[in-house]
Amino acid sequence: MKKITSFLAAGILMIGAAMAQGEQVAGMQFAQNQKNYNNRQVMVTGVTVTFEAVGGHGQQAVGAPAGAPHAAPHAAPGAKGAQTAPCNPPVGSQKLTVSIKEDPDWTTCVFMSEAMAKQLKTKAGAQGSITVSLSLKGDANRGYQATMFK
Repeated sequence: MKKITSFLAAGILMIGAAMAQGEQVAGMQFAQNQKNYNNRQVMVTGVTVTFEAVGGHGQQAVGAPAGAPHAAPHAAPGAKGAQTAPCNPPVGSQKLTVSIKEDPDWTTCVFMSEAMAKQLKTKAGAQGSITVSLSLKGDANRGYQATMFK
């Protein structure tokens, strides 16, 4: 009886973990139909997260292009480069520079907890960028919170 109960509990936990990731979507599909995933947990695959150096003489903004010492705020979510609203992550979160290889013009506001961003940056290492799958929840107007990466 103990074995059956343990087996069922493990099965339920595995199903719960799989459901927590949400629907798995390719990066290009997410970029083209971003509003279809508003306020739903979705695992976006094949996105590249780039970490820029912060500090030094120019105090470069996070996510600013190289050579731009004081870049304008990140484009408004889904605005394709139009500077209409800044990306303001909540306290304790860090804005991420996320790109999709198939759609280089795609921009949106993505942020994650500072501790998780530090782990991701460590995984990226000296390259400064890493291609991962991000579990996102949010909407195109307010931005997306990355709750997990793999």
